[in-house]
Amino acid sequence: MDTALVLLANTTEINPFLLGRQLADALFPNALAPRPPARPLQPGFYYSREESRVLRLNGRGELESAMTRVPLEWHEDDKFRPYWPMLHLQLTPRGDSLVGFDGPRRVEFIRLPAFQGGDLHAYTGRFYQPALKSVWQIALEGQQLVLTLSGPHGASRFHLTPLSHEVLIAVPAVNPDGDYRPTVRLFTVNGRRRLSLTTDRTAPLSADDMSFSSQ
Repeated sequence: MDTALVLLANTTEINPFLLGRQLADALFPNALAPRPPARPLQPGFYYSREESRVLRLNGRGELESAMTRVPLEWHEDDKFRPYWPMLHLQLTPRGDSLVGFDGPRRVEFIRLPAFQGGDLHAYTGRFYQPALKSVWQIALEGQQLVLTLSGPHGASRFHLTPLSHEVLIAVPAVNPDGDYRPTVRLFTVNGRRRLSLTTDRTAPLSADDMSFSSQ
C-alpha cells in the first residue's frame, strides 16, 4: 500500500523538507532507504572565488550558507548534500577543500585559515550600484564594520565580520540570530575597488568605489 505524507509549514520558520523526512523516519521507519553514517568534517568557513560565496561547516553536522542552516545528508560514502531542496550542492571533502557540483556547475570551496585581523579602516568606503541606482557604504562604528545598502525604498544595515582581507560575512543588524548571511567581497578591478554581494539564489551584485576618479 502506498502512503503519502502531506506537510503544511511556514517556510520562514522551519525547514519543511527536513521536518518531512524526520516525520517519515518516525512514522514509516522501514519505508525509506537508510542513510550512510556521517563522516568527520573540518569545521570552518569555506570560500569559492568563482562562486563569490562562503559556506560554513559549524561542527554540529550542519552547513550554513548565505540563506539557511541545515543538516547534512550523506550518500555514496563520501558525498554529502544539504538537507534543503533549494540548495543544489553535492560535495565531497578533499583535504582542506569541498569539491563537487552546484546543480550542473562544478565547484570547489577552499577552507579559509583563521583570519589574524588587520586595519578595519581598509574596508570602509562608498560604492555605487548602477542597476539598483543605490549607494552602498561600509563604515566603522566603534570596532564594528557596518554595511548600509541604501536605495529608493529605504536602507538595510548589516554587521560585517572579516574572514580575510577580501571576504566578509554580512549579518542583518535587525536579526543577527537569523540564517540570512550574504557573502561580501572587496577586490580591485583596473585599479578601482569593487564590492560584491552574493546570496544562494542570486549572482553577485557589484558596486564600484565612488572615490575613484580617472586622471
